[in-house]
Amino acid sequence: MAIPFLFEAAKVPGLTPAERDQVLALVVHIGLGEDTTWRGYTSWSVVQDCAQAAEAVLPGLTAWALEGCREARTWTLALAAHHPTAWASLGVDSAQLMPNEAAAKTELVHHAVSGTLPSKRLVAEVLATEPELGEYYEEVISESPEYRHARMMVLELAVAGRL
Repeated sequence: MAIPFLFEAAKVPGLTPAERDQVLALVVHIGLGEDTTWRGYTSWSVVQDCAQAAEAVLPGLTAWALEGCREARTWTLALAAHHPTAWASLGVDSAQLMPNEAAAKTELVHHAVSGTLPSKRLVAEVLATEPELGEYYEEVISESPEYRHARMMVLELAVAGRL
């Protein structure tokens, strides 16, 4: 499985923040589970194996994020949003990783990592403060099942470098 190797590669000294960000994005995208674009292109057992491998690096990624690595913080939250049960087992409050973020974004992330539905008011507030997310929300996220909205928004904020 590539995820543990990629995770270790992201920690290599000398990587630029952009390089580290790209490697961690790859780790998260490989391990998205049911939200992966691999679904339908590969066997479900492979998708599940990738998701489990990503869950396995979540504790180490979280510890790294808590040490202050910005890229680790971003991708920890994105991965946690797709694996809320694994996140809950760590006992970390997502707000610890977001001390300087707007309250609405922090609340949205909390819903995503806990697997709960945010209110429509909260979604509208985040979309108002993150206008570049609006078009993607309308075209893609709003068409998906409601239970996936918060985690998809968090992933898109991570991809856009806004988390």
